[in-house]
Amino acid sequence: MDITTLSKKNKRVLILVFSLVFVLAIGGIAVAFSLNYNTFMPAAPYILDDGNSVLITTSLNENYKGYSFKFQSLNNEVVIKSKNNVLTEEDLVESDLIVGTTYKVSVRYVGETENDGTDYGGSVNWMYSVSLKSPVVTLNSAARTIDWQPVEHADYYIVHYKNGHTYQTHTTITQSYDYSAWTGGAKEVYVTAHSYANGYKTSSNSQIISFVHKQSLKEIKAQNISFNPSTCYLTVKAEEELQYLKIHINANEYIAKLPKVDKSNGYYTYNINIVTKYEDGAEIGVEPYPADEYYSFDGNTTYLS
Repeated sequence: MDITTLSKKNKRVLILVFSLVFVLAIGGIAVAFSLNYNTFMPAAPYILDDGNSVLITTSLNENYKGYSFKFQSLNNEVVIKSKNNVLTEEDLVESDLIVGTTYKVSVRYVGETENDGTDYGGSVNWMYSVSLKSPVVTLNSAARTIDWQPVEHADYYIVHYKNGHTYQTHTTITQSYDYSAWTGGAKEVYVTAHSYANGYKTSSNSQIISFVHKQSLKEIKAQNISFNPSTCYLTVKAEEELQYLKIHINANEYIAKLPKVDKSNGYYTYNINIVTKYEDGAEIGVEPYPADEYYSFDGNTTYLS
């Protein structure tokens, strides 16, 4: 074998080897740089929304001067710059974000200048929502109403009231609720505002109003009284549930305790036997009688015609 020829081959092999090592080295550096670069890009934002307030945060990096939060929708783009890695609800309210719009949210680190920083990192989809303001509720005891001012963007309100031992609800589109028909007693009321539109969340509860309601009992209508002289049963139809009835027979007055009955056809129907009190031809009159201090009656006695 020719020694000179072998040496030339070895030179070519060495050149190829060194060339390959150089290419691999450059490639390794590029890959390492790329991996290192991606490592320092912000993570996808984390959004904490508990229904009452919102916080948007990303990974902290003290090597940069600030953060640029991008909100990208189909129709617009909003960028909020911050020195902190957290955006508060106040930051969002002061921005140009549109309530009810779904955004793709991402973040980039920002250096000394706008161009000195990273690309935007991972993203997360999020709808910008805000809570309606809580109604401010007042008690109008003279009119027997619960009132409040309109809440911006609210379509309806729910009145939560304790008329007894448990809370009940009433939905209304007005800013007032008449409680005059409630049974008497200690009451608690609060109101929440609601919207049908996307992005507007139910308000937090208004302040609770606690008060004592004294129910004014209604007069008995003349057409709702009847008497059977054969059986001496007096029949009275009342629009509200009663516990007691004051019965006038001529100049005498009697308090009758009434049984509990179900409402039917809009009335509570009570049948009272007055055989021991009635005299032939006696004038009969009736009126509701308050069961306790939570009830009153300021009307007139209704007489059987």
